[in-house]
Amino acid sequence: MSKAIEEWHPENEYWYEGASMLEEPLARDEPWAKYYAAWLYNYGAGGYPQDHKRAHELTLEAANAGYARAMFNLGVQLENDTILSKRNQPEALEWYKRGARAGSSLAAGRVAEAYRSGDLGLEIDISEAEKWEAIKRECKD
Repeated sequence: MSKAIEEWHPENEYWYEGASMLEEPLARDEPWAKYYAAWLYNYGAGGYPQDHKRAHELTLEAANAGYARAMFNLGVQLENDTILSKRNQPEALEWYKRGARAGSSLAAGRVAEAYRSGDLGLEIDISEAEKWEAIKRECKD
């Protein structure tokens, strides 16, 4: 993956020059390319039209293909009742856990915080929070 793609962010110039690099990886059905294309569709950036439905579809495809960042993003969408995802805390928690197991430190951190504070319908459980903090420390992202 190029530096342009690794450092994409809505305010980052790389979003625009990196978009053209997605054509071939998308044609090969690469999960990471779907994830980044979803961001471009979500923001209407890099020459992509703003299309929240397409962004959600691509995020879901990337998550189902095992891409940890996409799993975390689905958790966020489900936790916060976004444009195309109705609030569903149990499902959000499951996507966060899947993302954590796939290597997302953000997802592991969110699960740990949920156990620490009793979010997402969980009972406070400090030992479970510590378990997820340990998983977070092992993540390589």
